[in-house]
Amino acid sequence: MAELTRVNGDAGTVGATVVNTGAQIDFYKVMVDDTGAVDLRTEMGALGLVEAVLRAAGQNGNIEMYKVEDDASGQISLGMATTGTWTAATLEDAVQAVAGATTSTVTAPGLTLA
Repeated sequence: MAELTRVNGDAGTVGATVVNTGAQIDFYKVMVDDTGAVDLRTEMGALGLVEAVLRAAGQNGNIEMYKVEDDASGQISLGMATTGTWTAATLEDAVQAVAGATTSTVTAPGLTLA
């Protein structure tokens, strides 16, 4: 698949209404560094870490919504229509591959919209 490399813009959260068309939406808590040492507010530009994590997550599902915490927690919350293609463990592996941090964790707190 062809891909265009962005050179400007950012991955800032855009407010929008999500209309569920019947696909199951699974929610994940992505901690890019579970020690809280990563301030993702500085990683939201083109080719930044937030974009890399979103691209990795989007490989196996549609990101319906996401939120980057406005602090130094390193947390990205994802709502994804995955049809079972991601588990917390496989998404964690993908995030670790792009983040380059073995301390990155992904949890699925059990909240699912169907």
